[in-house]
Amino acid sequence: MKGSLPCSTLTTARTSAGNHPDHIRIGEAATAAFLRFAGDGGPGFRRLVYGGIRQSVIDRWNQRRVKAGLTAWDPDTVYHLRGVPDERIDIDIDTTGVALLVRQAMQEHRTQWNDMNNPEATEEQRVKSVSRETQVIAWPPVRPGRVLTDVFDDL
Repeated sequence: MKGSLPCSTLTTARTSAGNHPDHIRIGEAATAAFLRFAGDGGPGFRRLVYGGIRQSVIDRWNQRRVKAGLTAWDPDTVYHLRGVPDERIDIDIDTTGVALLVRQAMQEHRTQWNDMNNPEATEEQRVKSVSRETQVIAWPPVRPGRVLTDVFDDL
């Protein structure tokens, strides 16, 4: 990681979007590697970011899931989604321009997509569900005074 000098590193954390054991372990390894070099005065390693989904979005999805006869997401259940308190979201990116490509990529993971989404959802709803990316800044510890629209804002 030191040789690549990333300005911003995006990974996952135990408290971010999914309770997926291997994703959590990868996030722990990436976080440890990032923190070995962050703040040493050298180039790179200026921001560590965790993906996350607003709790209000999870709540809305859960209402729809229950209405459709599906089980609500339980943050303590392995592989279930979990939300991040809305006020903890530091970055909100409009990904509408690539949402169709993301949707097409997700179709390659049909079992995950089908487990995660209401089978009654329209294609428009499915594309809309991947039209935003939200993240939490884990490092530096001082949070920005506003919600950023890009992982590189203010760097």
